[in-house]
Amino acid sequence: MITKNGNRREKDSVFRMLFNEKTALLSLFNAVNNTDYPNPEDLKVTTLENAVYLTIKNDLSCLINTRLGLFEHQSTINPNMPLRYLQYVSDLFERDYITRRIYTKRRIRLPRPVFITFYNGVENQPERKELKLSDLYETEGASGEINLELVSVQLNINPGYNEDLKCRCSLLGEYTEFVERVRIYKKGNAV
Repeated sequence: MITKNGNRREKDSVFRMLFNEKTALLSLFNAVNNTDYPNPEDLKVTTLENAVYLTIKNDLSCLINTRLGLFEHQSTINPNMPLRYLQYVSDLFERDYITRRIYTKRRIRLPRPVFITFYNGVENQPERKELKLSDLYETEGASGEINLELVSVQLNINPGYNEDLKCRCSLLGEYTEFVERVRIYKKGNAV
């Protein structure tokens, strides 16, 4: 659906297209995680695609060493991102790690996931914001500890925010500049 603010799927598609190549995705992964993995061939792309057995897809995900990065792009605020990430990581774990071994005494080793949402919408947002799955739980009448938590981080990539991150991943900075120029162009051509 095309709205006054543009097509959200277009931005999402451009983001996915830009970082779909291993070298670009590794640059993004390194920038977010403050790592310096040099070889794109060490990176395994784990993005969930629309397939017959999957009902969902995520923007980008990759595995390097023992780290799993799940990255989403959002041009609107979405407090449900932790729930979406829970679904994504569950599907990834089921697809890549869980077999009949889940019923044995042997421990299944899982990579440590990190959940990052790149926000570039027009609503004012802080530079960095944590979103927790527990924030979605019904709390009325509930007490005790939380037994399931997932924390995702929203990073504002609009101009003036997270500039150090965009310097570490120049393609992310170029994407931000592209989106800003499109916004300026649309404002100038608004009827």
